[in-house]
Amino acid sequence: MTSLRCWPTVGVVAVVAAASFVAGGLTSAGADPLTDSPPNSSTSSTPAPANPTDSDLAAVPAAVACTDLSGQDFTDVEGAPARVDSVTIVAGDPSVPQEFCDIKAHAANVHFELKLPTHTWTQRFVMVACGGYCGVQSYSAVNASDAGCPRLQSGELAVATTDLGHTANAFAADGLWGLNNPTAIIDFGYLGMHKTTLAAKAIMGVFYDQPATYNYIMGCSNGGRVALMEAQRYPTDYDGVLAASPTIDDSVENTFAHAWNVRANENPDGTAILTADKIPALHAAVLDACAYRDGGIGTVVTDPRGC
Repeated sequence: MTSLRCWPTVGVVAVVAAASFVAGGLTSAGADPLTDSPPNSSTSSTPAPANPTDSDLAAVPAAVACTDLSGQDFTDVEGAPARVDSVTIVAGDPSVPQEFCDIKAHAANVHFELKLPTHTWTQRFVMVACGGYCGVQSYSAVNASDAGCPRLQSGELAVATTDLGHTANAFAADGLWGLNNPTAIIDFGYLGMHKTTLAAKAIMGVFYDQPATYNYIMGCSNGGRVALMEAQRYPTDYDGVLAASPTIDDSVENTFAHAWNVRANENPDGTAILTADKIPALHAAVLDACAYRDGGIGTVVTDPRGC
């Protein structure tokens, strides 16, 4: 499990889900998830090195043209019949480290996007699980965490993200998409990510003519929750899980916790008491009153209980 060599924090990491390997039995067939041994190495006709290193994972070029994927039939993917909606070659430039094939596709009502390097893929796949209520295809977790991680910065990883089966503003307090829509709730809860995983792996298999050697899922908040659901319900989908700040109690989180924040900040007429323009002054006042206690230097409140 050290083949990626770096997993920086995403936001405030409450759980790095090593425990999910135990709770969810996370293994790939024939592989020990806590070693570098690739999946199925014990049954491979060509023995793998006992402890393969990064250099053992050679860069694999695309086996077909990016545009060829639009004509491929993925409707036979078991559990996730899929269709490619569009393909675009994105050339390398300072903001995009390597040329990649940008694929937009869907499996039933679940839409997802894949970014597949055309020449530099080092046999690793990273699924970026969405935060909030999802509803968008976002790589924000990767963008927030790639500082200091050569694997993410180099453009050598196959990366995917998904909307989990509905369209919405991910961070708006609006769950209308789930009202009287049990299919959308199930996709959001766990099945949408599994569908995306199956379909994305099928597309990658055609593009590179081989599966990924290592598969990872990462996410924060709801993305962390989805990552844990993958580990528990579909333990063979991924070799590694990074579940940051997982929202593991949706009933409390999306009712009492969030609702209290909204209601406590309302005037009798429904307008907000604290607005964005007032936050800097409040922040400065709290630091001035509390951040010098216990030897503090004015930048951090070390014990909010005493503030």
